[in-house]
Amino acid sequence: MIFLFSCNTTKKLHKGEYLLSSTRIIYKFGSAQKVKGLNNITDIGKEGIEKFEIPQRIAPFAILPYVKQKPNTKILAVLPFYLYLYNLPDSANTARAKIARDMKDSIKAIKKGWSKEKLKRKTERKTGREWIMSQGEAPVILDSSLTQKSTEQIKNFLFNKGYFNATVKDSVHIHGKKAEVFYTIKQGKPYKIRQIDYYFEDPALAAEIFADSSNCKIRRNDLFDQDALDAERDRITAELNNAGYYYFSKQYVSYELDTNSRTHLIDLTINIKKFAERDPYNKDSTIYTAHEWYRIRRVTVQMNYDPTVAIYHPDDTLLYDGLIVVYPKGPLCLKPKIFRPKIFVTPGDVYRIVNREDTYTGLSQLDEFTYVQVKYAPIKDSNYVDCYIQLLPRVKHSFGAEFEFTNTGGDGGVQGDVSYGNYNQFNGAEKLSFKLNGGLIAEQVLASKTQNISKYVPLNTIDIGPELDLAVPRPLFPFSLFHFARRVNPQTSIKLSYDYQQRPDYLRHVFGLSYAFDWNPVKNQHFTVAPIEINLVNANLSPSFAQELLAYNLVFQNSFKTQFITDLRVSWLLNTQSTTGRQNRFDYLKLSVEPSGLVFYPVVPWGLWKLPVDASSGSYYINGLPPFSQYIKGDLEWRHYIILDKKQKLVTRTLIGAGLPYDNSSELPFTKSFWAGGSNDIRAWQMQTLGPGSSTSSDVAGQIGEFKLEENFEYRVSLIKYFGIALFADAGNIWLWNNKINQIIRTLLYTPIRQMVHLPLMPV
Repeated sequence: MIFLFSCNTTKKLHKGEYLLSSTRIIYKFGSAQKVKGLNNITDIGKEGIEKFEIPQRIAPFAILPYVKQKPNTKILAVLPFYLYLYNLPDSANTARAKIARDMKDSIKAIKKGWSKEKLKRKTERKTGREWIMSQGEAPVILDSSLTQKSTEQIKNFLFNKGYFNATVKDSVHIHGKKAEVFYTIKQGKPYKIRQIDYYFEDPALAAEIFADSSNCKIRRNDLFDQDALDAERDRITAELNNAGYYYFSKQYVSYELDTNSRTHLIDLTINIKKFAERDPYNKDSTIYTAHEWYRIRRVTVQMNYDPTVAIYHPDDTLLYDGLIVVYPKGPLCLKPKIFRPKIFVTPGDVYRIVNREDTYTGLSQLDEFTYVQVKYAPIKDSNYVDCYIQLLPRVKHSFGAEFEFTNTGGDGGVQGDVSYGNYNQFNGAEKLSFKLNGGLIAEQVLASKTQNISKYVPLNTIDIGPELDLAVPRPLFPFSLFHFARRVNPQTSIKLSYDYQQRPDYLRHVFGLSYAFDWNPVKNQHFTVAPIEINLVNANLSPSFAQELLAYNLVFQNSFKTQFITDLRVSWLLNTQSTTGRQNRFDYLKLSVEPSGLVFYPVVPWGLWKLPVDASSGSYYINGLPPFSQYIKGDLEWRHYIILDKKQKLVTRTLIGAGLPYDNSSELPFTKSFWAGGSNDIRAWQMQTLGPGSSTSSDVAGQIGEFKLEENFEYRVSLIKYFGIALFADAGNIWLWNNKINQIIRTLLYTPIRQMVHLPLMPV
């Protein structure tokens, strides 16, 4: 840091050049207070903005994107790291080194007979100094012409926001070799929309536009906003495109403004024009006719379509449910009944642009094609269009491997995984994947941790876990009994897993089976229902570890026993991130609820299934298997992303989770409990060493809780290619319910339920 701050950011500037150090937006209101050393410049600051109530629509963050010149990027708004990086090499020496290297390459090219392409590749390589400079930013030198353009852009922006009488002036303050640019804004009074009228050159379009008037983007008494008018133009165009008007576009929607400078009111007229085409007999004239309504004539699916090949040659043709499927020689790679529900364009239907978009989305979500394209071709002298759907299947088999070395709190190790994926396993767009992960870690035994024994620890922890997944892009039983809209993209997944954990203190075998169904009923939202999730945990504790557990609370002791877990999981996910990635802010919100053991409510209390009972604990057993767990668990996670610029972002994360055991369980299972610590949690503690609550045993791995609250704040910066830094703050902990709270919750939630389920069966 001392080295960076000692750098001179202006050392490479020539005489008459000034480094742009800051750009400020200034608002002027009547008799303004002057800034020292400047004339007619008013910096009202945050308090002034609140006092004068500057609307968010013309706040500085909305205006700054229209400034043509911005200062060099600064980390934490203070350190111009990228400018330091650019200035680090000497530009003259860099140029000389580049010339010398290129001369050597040219001599080698003559001696060794290099081709022109090879010599070009050699000369285009960056030298080490050039690479360092490319990772930085060149100094932003004040340009008066760009300052003037920025002033014009800001004035145009204010005009488009309804401030027709706004004035914008730029001023420059020079201090040394640096310059500050001030844009002084006097916005004036904005104009409002008093009246909205429509004028239709083609009256047939009126009914379609008025049918969706509830979604109109402009209203009476709204402040004038060009963006709102553009959004309304887009809405009208989309509405007519979805009503069969293939050739209708935004150019046929125009606006007329009748302003009153005294009242600052606007009478707005929206013009819907006729279709314009060139006269075939006189190319210098244009014919205006009514917009025509189009239908779909044919839908052709072109399988194995390679966009890199100039001509597509199909060999076979198949007719299926109104589709014409053409493909090269050989068997069809995907059953038509699989991709047909994802195609929403049908012969005879009215042309609708939304059907094209949904078809593209549905086929892409099958995850079976590397290329998906939906095109239309109008039929000459008719009101029909042909639809062509072009699909290129992806490679059927894929392999992957990943290995890494770890060091967590001094415990070193190595871990990795090997994966195999099989796409379209049964010609139904199924995805079968197998993954094998494992690791070796050096971990101290519990006794040495509690007694602060420091010694060399070998790789004594083994973790091996194979996992088999099958994803089917359609609902299976029992979800196939329900009706789901074609556009919700349903998918059923089956997962089988096994985890072998051998640690110095215990040996555990964890068997898992899950059956889940998910769908997207609304854009950006995702629902998952897993009616069956089964986990069998078999734990064998070492004598020393079993003895050591006696020093801890009963919840911690019972969490290491052998258990049988059956649960139902329901989750809802909202992700507002745009697929285009052009957002400054977006959110991720996930809510999950997981009740366990509900299946045993009707069979145990009503006596439908006689199960043995352990005399000491009162827990039911199933055919000699360990006691089944019963609990309710829920968690909520919210992340908020703020993109400052292409290299900096802010991320906040909030997590709230709670679980409560009931009936056959006195504690949450170890695998379902909450824990804290680790590289993705509270990062000042090792994994599972924090808490619970005010516990003084935070140096013991395996700390778990029944309630969790966590908050993370992170500032991320990309410094150079493949390397960045982050500043973060974590807060949170885990807790155990105390006896009073536990008793209250059980009384409110479980006692009424137990009374209901223990009622005797009614006679038939």
